[in-house]
Amino acid sequence: ATSNFIFTPFYAKFAVVNRTQLYVDFYLVGGAGYGWLRQTREGEDEANAPLRNNLVVDAGGGFHLYFGDHFTIRFDLRWDGYFLGLEEPHHDLWIALGLAAHIG
Repeated sequence: ATSNFIFTPFYAKFAVVNRTQLYVDFYLVGGAGYGWLRQTREGEDEANAPLRNNLVVDAGGGFHLYFGDHFTIRFDLRWDGYFLGLEEPHHDLWIALGLAAHIG
């Protein structure tokens, strides 16, 4: 689990064919936390690998694209690093794309 700070340095409004407005915000994310990870060696069974406690650091960014009052597309790019308790640091890079509907 990690806790993050989110900083939104840019917000934009675009006119599309002079009929529709699109709103976008860009954000940066950074934080830290504590996690558990099984690190295996080549040929080692994952079930026998010890569960190790780790410092987790994450950083990334993304944007929200708002369509009217009811829909949002979100794009995220994040890097996670696991550092303590491992023989070698472990790094993950992940990409997420989501769609949200706002009711109300």
